[in-house]
Amino acid sequence: MIRTLQDREKSALPAGRADFLLAAAGPVTPAPGPLTLSVEALTPFAVMRILDLGLTSESETYGTVTFGIDPQGAFNAKASFEKGREFGRYYKPAGDYVILGESVSPEAADAAALLKPLPGMGLFEQLGRTADGFLMFAAGFMLEACRRFPVVLGGGSRMAAALLIANRVVRRDGLPMDPRKLTLCTAEGIAETERSVTLSLLGQLDFRPRTLYVELPSYDKGESYAGAALAYGTMQGLTIAQITARAERGA
Repeated sequence: MIRTLQDREKSALPAGRADFLLAAAGPVTPAPGPLTLSVEALTPFAVMRILDLGLTSESETYGTVTFGIDPQGAFNAKASFEKGREFGRYYKPAGDYVILGESVSPEAADAAALLKPLPGMGLFEQLGRTADGFLMFAAGFMLEACRRFPVVLGGGSRMAAALLIANRVVRRDGLPMDPRKLTLCTAEGIAETERSVTLSLLGQLDFRPRTLYVELPSYDKGESYAGAALAYGTMQGLTIAQITARAERGA
């Protein structure tokens, strides 16, 4: 069952089919996790793509969108943000909305420390020290994409951090954004372990996006977007038991 994070009321994702985009950096073999692959096998997404944000190798199974990011190159927060904006501006969904997931190497930035004041630094200068390529790309993507179609952010505190980055840029530069089309969706286990950090980040926003979780106490921490994939599956008529059983025997 899908519920809201704040008050645990029943809720839902947007209607229709979704594109599943997995933004990946660092892993040698980028691929969706078993729960997401189970959903894909039982009720396919409109399309499934890997977004290469600095991979050491491309996926041989799924279509890959590359952005010319050198995995060994220096991190440029502004450049990563603008790549996300451009992709969000021109991406044409095959389905009715987009689910954005994340697969990054373990040295991902700490969401809780993202925008703690660093005296004398501008916004992007600070983010160049505290953020990472995924957070900046996701923030730019959602800022532009939500003006055109609904976006579901698959994950917990790091997706909330990306929302906060987008909000800070919008506040500073007066850019148009439609947060009514944004939904954050995670799994129950992640929602509980990251609850305080996620709510703290969301509390700093100038808007209140829908924030949901799927009832799934046991979860794979390496598949932070599983909640969004599971929610999509249930919206297509599957049960959590069907999805997890398929994952256990191999999608």
